[in-house]
Amino acid sequence: MKKSLLAAAVLSAVSFGAYADGVELYGILDVAVAQIAHQDGASGFSPTSINIVDPIATTAAPNSLSAMINGGIQASRWGVKGSETIDDDLAAIFQLESCLNITSGSVCNAAQAIVNSKGGTAGTNNITASSLNGQLFGRKAFVGLKSKEMGQITFGRNDQLAADVYNSYAPVQNAQQFSPTGFSGTLGGSLGETEYARLDNSIKYTNKSGDINYGLIYGFGNVAGSSSAGQGYQAQLGYESGNFGIQAVYGQENDVQKAEAANYNATNNPNGLKVTYFNMTGYTVMAKYKFSNSLTGKLGYERFTLNAPSNPALDAAVSTYNGFAYGSASSTSAP
Repeated sequence: MKKSLLAAAVLSAVSFGAYADGVELYGILDVAVAQIAHQDGASGFSPTSINIVDPIATTAAPNSLSAMINGGIQASRWGVKGSETIDDDLAAIFQLESCLNITSGSVCNAAQAIVNSKGGTAGTNNITASSLNGQLFGRKAFVGLKSKEMGQITFGRNDQLAADVYNSYAPVQNAQQFSPTGFSGTLGGSLGETEYARLDNSIKYTNKSGDINYGLIYGFGNVAGSSSAGQGYQAQLGYESGNFGIQAVYGQENDVQKAEAANYNATNNPNGLKVTYFNMTGYTVMAKYKFSNSLTGKLGYERFTLNAPSNPALDAAVSTYNGFAYGSASSTSAP
């Protein structure tokens, strides 16, 4: 279905930073006024306020929305990061980064936006799935070590390696509202579903040797009795020299959840959530070439599969999705 978005006026797109003793406070504030065809109401919890990819009201008579939106180019965020030198080639590092919906002042919470929809009866967007689901530091939360010789290793909540690639290889810099790869985490970070563009309980290692760069991230599921639940990894290998660059990433996630709005039922489905379990495997190859200072060509290919979960009975042991209760879950090879 044809959809369009016109940003009528950008009210603010501001970055800021402050430094003190190796610690930096930084952020980006991005808000715009827009006119959107074929669109549900905006959400003050969704990281980007609206979903221009598949709004639920487009199957009915066309709706038009004039709204203030969060994150026209990038989602608003603030954070703090720092480093402490240990010796000539080693430093301890940390970073905490939070997503902010500047239109409402709330922490970004896509799960709350889905719950508020309850099958669309509340008139807000119900398909804004995201890895940002109310965590105070949902974008990043890690500590680690950095060495010029040995690379960087971090522990905590890390961006997936595919997300790192898309940030520099996707068209229009992976812009939230104006790039299909930017808005859809399916094509930008998780190699399957947007909820896993960031990986909890993970160890991430990256390094570079000459023109070759490589990385590995592994996430522990942290679910008792099921070592596969939530466990995942990605591996990256790339080459960059002069005007040319190419990157490849392969990854897998096991027994992960995807949520959508469903019909509300006070007894069996108190938050109006439909949850599906599945395993996810995917890969991407992306390349770019800088023809001149004003012209860069980019191309890429991604493929992913969603299969039946390793542990189909997991939904009997877990009955919440990002803090919200749901009735029953399904397990399918095509969620």
